[in-house]
Amino acid sequence: MNPKILCIGDMTPDILIPYGHTKEVNRMLREGKEVVRSNPVLRPGGAVANTVSVLGKLGLSPYMLGGVDAYEYGDFIIDYLNSIGVRTEYIYRQAERMSLILAVLDGDERIIYLFNGPGAKLPEPEVQHLPANLHETVTWAHSNGFANDCVVDYLAACKRACATVSFDLNLRCETFGLDDLRRARIMRAVETCDYLFGSGAEEFVPLTGIPDFVRAAESLATGSRTVIARDGANPVHIFKNGIHSIVPTLPTRVVNSVGGGDAANGGFIAAKALGKSTLEAVLWGNLCASSAIASHKPHHVPSRETLERRTAELLGKSNIEN
Repeated sequence: MNPKILCIGDMTPDILIPYGHTKEVNRMLREGKEVVRSNPVLRPGGAVANTVSVLGKLGLSPYMLGGVDAYEYGDFIIDYLNSIGVRTEYIYRQAERMSLILAVLDGDERIIYLFNGPGAKLPEPEVQHLPANLHETVTWAHSNGFANDCVVDYLAACKRACATVSFDLNLRCETFGLDDLRRARIMRAVETCDYLFGSGAEEFVPLTGIPDFVRAAESLATGSRTVIARDGANPVHIFKNGIHSIVPTLPTRVVNSVGGGDAANGGFIAAKALGKSTLEAVLWGNLCASSAIASHKPHHVPSRETLERRTAELLGKSNIEN
């Protein structure tokens, strides 16, 4: 029987804008070469939805809790999640149109914009959207830095009911800022979680005020909280029980960097929920992230069997304590 994993948070339509590829196409046109077309692509996205999608593709039948609109984008996202094995009965419909994510891609670089059209807003769960007794049966709960106070309270309720809780900082300071209220809310979620994920100096440094990324991440680890600090193509740092481990990432030809960290979260949660060690879980996360960013297909990750085999191979070459 699969563990009961609940992911709470953002689902968005992602519009990928291939800016770098379009520049290359225009250069080829000026040189008289034959070219292919370069157009924006619509994909199901949202950071938490990306993570739950990986869990669905790995066969864990996770539950998604969050909001979509009552229009074509909401249908698009729910249909997609259903098609990959995600349980959608706790997704609610808001009257307003959904926010869009505009992802401008240039090689392995990308810039993310949140765009609200007329009458649109990013769905935020309220008390009436959070099932009263669901937290009592959940074995793992996950959310991120978009969480409002209701979601953070719900994570705490899951923790009190003995669920494992994970949280991804996902600050997006350039879009949402980091005022005192938001910082306090995120720190309350950090204090609740067993596993904290974050990416580089852009997240750990502003949250803690410590200028060194590694020391900033380490400061958030406690005896009961493990910190997994990603840093792009650089090694992943694990802070657990006073031990600092470093795990190399995999050489990868990046074709789309959107959602790589979310895929890593999905791989990690899947492995831990299935009883793997923290090191094995980081390796699952690295393998899922590498596969996801090397493909134009949404949430393209290896099978469980492939993850088991490749993890065993990597552990055989590693001298990191497992």
